This record gives sequence, C-alpha cells and structure tokens, in this order.
Amino acid sequence: MKTIKNPYSPLLLSHFFSLTFASFALFSVPAAHAENNEVIGHSYTSENYQIEEASKMFPAPTKGMVQHLIYLPKKQNESNYKIEFEIGQTKTIDCNKHSLTGKIKQHSVKGWGYNYYQVDTLSPGPSTMKACMKFDKREAFVRLPSDLMLRYNSQIPFVFYLPERAQLHYRVWAAQSPFQTTD
Repeated sequence: MKTIKNPYSPLLLSHFFSLTFASFALFSVPAAHAENNEVIGHSYTSENYQIEEASKMFPAPTKGMVQHLIYLPKKQNESNYKIEFEIGQTKTIDCNKHSLTGKIKQHSVKGWGYNYYQVDTLSPGPSTMKACMKFDKREAFVRLPSDLMLRYNSQIPFVFYLPERAQLHYRVWAAQSPFQTTD
C-alpha cells in the first residue's frame, strides 16, 4: 500500500466529466459502455453490492464504504489521454477557501496485480480565515488537496473505495500536440 502524490502532467483539457455518487485485461465491459462511447459509473455499498464481470476480482465494499467503478470508452491511441480524479464532499461553506483531509491509498489485488484506490476517512481540513458576512453561505464541492492523474485505460474499470457521502469527480485530459525533442 502506498500513498499517492499528485503526478500532474502538462496535458490540455479536452473533456470535463463529473460523477457524483459516487495494465490490460481480457474482460468485457458493460454493453451500454461500448455502444454509447461514454463514461459509465456504478457505485455499490455493502448493502446493494453486485458482482460485475469486469470487476469481480476487486473486494466487495465494507460497511460505511462505497465502491465506485468507472468504465472508460475505448479510444484510438489511448496513450494520448489521461484521467484525473478528485475526491471530496458537497458542503455548505462561507466565503473562505476550504479543503478536506484524508489519504488516497493505492492497493493491489493479490494474484491479479490490478490497482484500486481507497480513502478511509474524510475530515474538515484547513481553510482561509477571512471575515465573512453571515448570509454568505453556499453549497460547494470541497475536495482533498491531492488529486490523482492516471493513464487512460478502457480495458478495466477504475475502482475506488470511499466513505459514504464522499464524491468522486473526474475529467479526461488529451494531448493536443506530439512530443517534442531537445537539441
């Protein structure tokens, strides 16, 4: 198990997707995924867990946790794409900038070598301390300060285990130019 740092890559943003609920394999992905060419997300608690063919090797969610499965559509030359994930919660906040604390841990499925990511707890984190008006409250997505940038892979789902009420947001990045060389 290792803690993930932000491996930010200089890619241009091509698509933005938001999901709020939150190595190659020889498994089939859901039919709707292949037909519609869109990102598909499923989430399961310990009470409504269903085994899916493409994710059967991953552990079932435990009580208080939600398993999030993200299936990406097949793209030509997937090495030109990355997917970025943010983890957080929608909260009522004031005019200050807020964040959460928690660690994104990477685990590997024994015998398979597939990775999945887990956040055990989310707690209020640091915020700025400006003086705000009493009526200056709004709903906003408050996130962990670290995000996760991974290689695009349509062959197997991205799997996350998050506490209940946590949200998983993601967006797809695409390279807009070829690699350059130095002299």
